[in-house]
Amino acid sequence: MSEVTPPAATPRRSSRLPLYTLLLVIAGVIFAWTFPYFERMIRVVLSGSIVALGAIVFEIWLVFFNRRFSWKTRKRIGIGIVLAHVLFFGIFRIKEFSGDMVPVLTFRWTPERDRTLEKLTTTSEQSPDKQVAADFPQKISSEDFPKFLGQLGNGTVETDLDFDFDWGKTPPREVWRMPIGAGWSGFSVIGPYAVTQEQRDTDECVTCYEKLTGNVVWSVSEPVRFTEALGGVGPRATPTILDGKVYAIGATGILSCIEGKTGKLLWKRDTLEEFKQTTLDWAKSSSPLIVENQVIVSLQAPLVRSADGTNAQTDLLASYDREKGEP
Repeated sequence: MSEVTPPAATPRRSSRLPLYTLLLVIAGVIFAWTFPYFERMIRVVLSGSIVALGAIVFEIWLVFFNRRFSWKTRKRIGIGIVLAHVLFFGIFRIKEFSGDMVPVLTFRWTPERDRTLEKLTTTSEQSPDKQVAADFPQKISSEDFPKFLGQLGNGTVETDLDFDFDWGKTPPREVWRMPIGAGWSGFSVIGPYAVTQEQRDTDECVTCYEKLTGNVVWSVSEPVRFTEALGGVGPRATPTILDGKVYAIGATGILSCIEGKTGKLLWKRDTLEEFKQTTLDWAKSSSPLIVENQVIVSLQAPLVRSADGTNAQTDLLASYDREKGEP
């Protein structure tokens, strides 16, 4: 009588890996969103990383360790996974990240919005001495907002105007709307004018607008385009206005002084070149600070290797004469 050969045991350990992975992913996401000392940004990044790692583990198991399918079938699955990834990243790109670090996707063939804007005619290309903003105030009033966070540096404006903040009953009325270049710069407002920094295609601009119409009064540009993954495209700092002049520092450290009435570039300094800065991860974001006759900007010295073998970064402040631009 012949012996009956029992069927080979099914490898259960590897078949349970997806379940274990799923449970770990769920536990990790729950931890990320319930741990009290995590900020929302940390929770988003941690959750996304856990889910992505779990997906990678599952894909590896599906192709190399799943014994339910033949090797031929698993090879087809692996090729399908690779093609799906190539197709996805071939169609989509990360446009930007939200404040919570959530990636915002867009089609790769969609042009960046600032590249579709018209090129502004700079003052130097017209009449540099023409007073296109003859009433540009030479003195700051209590209701002006002439620099980052306002006159007092606390984001408030002292005014006698009576605002109704119940927008449910009396919503604000939109006066005008127009496209503007990319960047993180705020507006500095003085009298009837609002000045900001923006990116339009390959030009980094300091632009003056009329408050009541949105029309461009003057623009001064540099052939500079800065971008990085998290902050995106464009300048970061906000102009500072004093005594009828506009002081601005671009993303790559170009400090400029512009006459408010004419939009004429009075002087500029390339702070990166002057201080031999070779790296610029996040761009120059600190707005110019004016103290008496000085324009003060923040800088960083190049990395220096210390005696213990670590790299040290020295923070610097640079001061320029605000009339002549001399250090």
